[in-house]
Formats: sequence, C-alpha cells, structure tokens
Amino acid sequence: MKENDQKLENPQADWKDAIGIFVLRTMDSGLAPWTLVALFLLGLAWVVTRNLDSKDNLALITCLGSAHGFAWLGWLLAFLEIPIAKWAIKQARNMRSNEIKRLQEEADKARKLLKKHKLGELELES
Repeated sequence: MKENDQKLENPQADWKDAIGIFVLRTMDSGLAPWTLVALFLLGLAWVVTRNLDSKDNLALITCLGSAHGFAWLGWLLAFLEIPIAKWAIKQARNMRSNEIKRLQEEADKARKLLKKHKLGELELES
C-alpha cells in the first residue's frame, strides 16, 4: 500500500519511461530505420574497438580520419542506408495509396447515401 502511495506522490518518470517515449516518438515520426542504422553503427564501432588499447585506438582513428578512411566510411554508410531508404519510400507510397483507396471508398459511399437521401426527399414531397 505504501509503495503505491509513494509512486503517486512522485510524478517524475524514470529512465525506462523516457526511453519508451523516445522510441515511440521516433517510430511515430518515421525515423526508426535511421535510428536502427545509427545503433548498428555504434554497435559495430564498439565491437571493433572493445579489445584495443590506446595506441591501437589512436592508429584506428588516424586511419579513419584520413580522406581515404572517410571515403570508405561513406560507402559503408551508403550501402547500409540505401536499402533502408528504399524500404521507407515503399512504405510511404503504400500508406498513401491505401489512404487514397479508403478515401475514395468513403466518397463513393457518401455519394450513394446522398442519392438515396435525395430520392427519399423527392418521394416525400410528391
């Protein structure tokens, strides 16, 4: 009983709620694929650098910090993002076409109801 009262007295959200809200807002705004790419790249960077000492890290950073390293990173990022971008564009097109179909069906239904209503009024007047 005291735990429930204590939760009601403390209205601040804990870190789990904040992460949940962030994930839901990211998904709602359509940025979930890009967030997954970023998490994948961070995980890949962690796996690559987890057993390196400071000298190895410095060598890796200088290698990737060159123009040649940036070019390779750009290609890697492009090969990761292109399929995700194609998927996101396809999803947007499908959602738009489904919405257009739904609106067209509603418009047709409304026209039929309007015709039926007008015919009903004409029968009542005559």
